[in-house]
Amino acid sequence: MRFLILVALWLALPVSTGYACLTDLGRVAPEAPGPSRKLYRPLFSSNTDALKMMKINKTYPATNMFLMPPEKWLAPDAEFKEQMELRARLYKNRPQDIMVVDETQEPRVRAAAEELLGVMANHLVQQFPETYGFENGNIVIKPLGTSFSLTDHSEMPALAKVGLLAQDDITFSLIAPNNGPVTMYGGFLATPTHWAMQDFISMPVHEIHGGIPGYEEKLKKAVEGTITGHGGKIMGRNNWFIESNPELALPSYRTSTYKGAPVTEANVADTLFLRSELESIFVLPNSKAAVFTIRPRVWKMSTVKEGAPEISQQISEALPTSQYAEEWWAAPLARQLHTGVVAEAKADRPGPPTGVILSQPPPEVMRPSAPQVPVAPKIPEAIAPEPPSTEVREPQALPAVAAPPANAPKPPLLDGPDEPVSEPEPPSTP
Repeated sequence: MRFLILVALWLALPVSTGYACLTDLGRVAPEAPGPSRKLYRPLFSSNTDALKMMKINKTYPATNMFLMPPEKWLAPDAEFKEQMELRARLYKNRPQDIMVVDETQEPRVRAAAEELLGVMANHLVQQFPETYGFENGNIVIKPLGTSFSLTDHSEMPALAKVGLLAQDDITFSLIAPNNGPVTMYGGFLATPTHWAMQDFISMPVHEIHGGIPGYEEKLKKAVEGTITGHGGKIMGRNNWFIESNPELALPSYRTSTYKGAPVTEANVADTLFLRSELESIFVLPNSKAAVFTIRPRVWKMSTVKEGAPEISQQISEALPTSQYAEEWWAAPLARQLHTGVVAEAKADRPGPPTGVILSQPPPEVMRPSAPQVPVAPKIPEAIAPEPPSTEVREPQALPAVAAPPANAPKPPLLDGPDEPVSEPEPPSTP
């Protein structure tokens, strides 16, 4: 599991050995060839509330962590139906890439996934009753007309269900045998940002983060403190990226075929996009598995500027001092995002040679040398193993769990080329 978007998303880390894909995929099988419809395509967010709650900081790296409000965790948004259908289709076409488990730890991951399924079901039904409900021991996704059994996993494993129950990707990390390090042993990853489960499966968390400059000094204490010191309290954070590819799913096992317009100084705000992941991490009380969730969103710059001008302003001010500062497009993008006086910082940075239009964005646009993990300039003490300072507000407990129907389970409480595919079919309903 990775906490900071499993940082070094685009670094060429070796694929770890010792992993295996779950073979019990129930009746969800790859689709047969049929009419072509892009699985990998732009899917823009209209969620300006998510934009406004972002933190855009100039320092790197930093934690940017907060206590996740219950009403924000796994919350469906305007893109819910389209994104959920996309996740189901991606899983049906590439199950071996999306759902991956270390075969030596499969029983532990399975137990954690079954525990999380109960936790998610109770939370989703209580917080979002217009979208989710209980019926005959199943959890029903009302907009999709689908349901999953909360107790019978013979046709579809619990790990697949938690991955298809909300818009978030999910990974599980557990303490390795013989009191070893916390290690990522499985997950469901349909819409990653330049990585894949195979890249980090069976790797200790500290090794996953080992390539981040400044991790030991600035982030290790916060990350490990969250895993070991917060039990059922859900911690959240966001990251942000400037991307030239607006596809929602950007896995490392596939070369994108997206063809955008060449990036020029004049069109930089139309050809580059803001990508962010709302992430959460917490520990399940029974299995003690650390659960990491990732909700990716992609916004057009026009949406950012018009829907969240304060965030647009912060990005324009951060670009000249962020890891993007040396990119030729940083200054013109900052100027176009600036909501007041034209930004002067780095405004004299030269652009591409006169008369030259790039055939495609430079590699740095697609995959910067280091991921942006903008963050509060000071790590909040509330997320560290030490007692929180008096300036940090008391952590809020998760909401009381609504009682499910009598016959429902009692989940625990928390303190390359596009594939030709047929039209989507709803996931198998157990």
